[in-house]
Amino acid sequence: ATGGAARVAPRVAAAMQDVYTSYVGREVPAHLRRTGGFQNMQSVESIAPAVGTTKGIGGVVEILKPKYGCLKGQRLRVIGERGGPTGMWQLEENKTVPKPHEKEGGWRWVLRREEAEDKSSETTGGKATGGVGFPAPPPAAPGVPVAPAAPAEASQA
Repeated sequence: ATGGAARVAPRVAAAMQDVYTSYVGREVPAHLRRTGGFQNMQSVESIAPAVGTTKGIGGVVEILKPKYGCLKGQRLRVIGERGGPTGMWQLEENKTVPKPHEKEGGWRWVLRREEAEDKSSETTGGKATGGVGFPAPPPAAPGVPVAPAAPAEASQA
């Protein structure tokens, strides 16, 4: 009796595996699908970055780390608050950020005047740098002429 059961088991297991691996379910009707597709999605680059004028409700926060169900660099408008000074800011898209995490580096306020300062420092090449990432040259002493840099070919001859 035990020998017959051993021969049947592999055939039953193979039949069950065949049923599960070859199953083709019915197509879900379009009106019951959970997603409408991605053809109408806007890319992140095409959306103008949000900028706020205040800190608090109506302001804009920028996410600095991939936390809170958001992406790094994502900007969301604050639409409410709850919990007092140690509570949460309620954001667009049904997201929340803890108020104390501003100091911990999870998010920051984006204000119009800070954006203007950032853009002006980009156009001038930065105040403390002499171009792209290089330190500024030391200031010349008054009354001392500045010699132009000699060409590399002249110094080799």
